[in-house]
Amino acid sequence: MCNITNIYNVYRYCFDFEENARCAKYIFVFIALFLFSGNELKAQWFFKKNKENTDNFIVNKFDKKQSKPKKVWTIYTKDTKGLLMWNKCFNDASADLGVSYVVIPKESRSMPEMNRFFHNLGVRTGMMFRAWPWWGLRVKRRVKQCKYLTADRTDF
Repeated sequence: MCNITNIYNVYRYCFDFEENARCAKYIFVFIALFLFSGNELKAQWFFKKNKENTDNFIVNKFDKKQSKPKKVWTIYTKDTKGLLMWNKCFNDASADLGVSYVVIPKESRSMPEMNRFFHNLGVRTGMMFRAWPWWGLRVKRRVKQCKYLTADRTDF
């Protein structure tokens, strides 16, 4: 039998905010955050979906990797041992890293030995900050890859 007192007891049992006030607050905050964040996520989804049709500066600014012309530093060497100076693969790889190798023979008087040493020291120190301390290992690995690709070396 359904009467007003039974309905009131069920209501009081299920929705008694005096005992479960803290729980009710958390549930309300959770539902509110869920509803509001859903609108934000929908807006982001819509924005990403239609970014091909927009000329918005913000979309283009963060999507494309801006490639500035990289300053290429030169390292002067006495011989080409361990380098592939004639190889286009190696030249492209070293240019991507920001290094160029120039061969100056030992007998040449165009650059004294001390000037060459201090110049290379400055370039190598700068490369530690530009391409991390192990940039030399990356160059050596790239030399091996380029040798293998151009069939200069096949025994890896």
